[in-house]
Amino acid sequence: MMVGREVSLTTQKEPAQPGEPALQIQGLTVLSSTGKVTLDNVTLDVRAGEILAVAGVDGNGQTELTETILGARQPASGDILLNGTSLRARSIKERLNAGLGFVPEDRSTDGVIAGFSITENFVLDMYDQPPYASG
Repeated sequence: MMVGREVSLTTQKEPAQPGEPALQIQGLTVLSSTGKVTLDNVTLDVRAGEILAVAGVDGNGQTELTETILGARQPASGDILLNGTSLRARSIKERLNAGLGFVPEDRSTDGVIAGFSITENFVLDMYDQPPYASG
């Protein structure tokens, strides 16, 4: 009655058929600002068509992992590959332009600029491209 129609609690879909590895993390070690190991030799593959969720109690390394994949932190060792290409020497902008996506854990703090309009926030990662910029 709430949605105005019959609700099916089962889903009819084909089994997943993941493709080639799209994101590969190889032996990733990350240190905190005090030199403490926050990620130690993390290795994983995410294949095309897969969704990876990373969860944990605050302080267990999930923030450091996502920030390192994005490029906001530099690893002490290891590599991150997107579609077979290393991201290690690439900037955040280059990583986003290569197809990496990022959803921060606190969108209201890390995902928007409160003083900007919706339009300005929407184009934050496109500000240097037409039609938002010229010259």
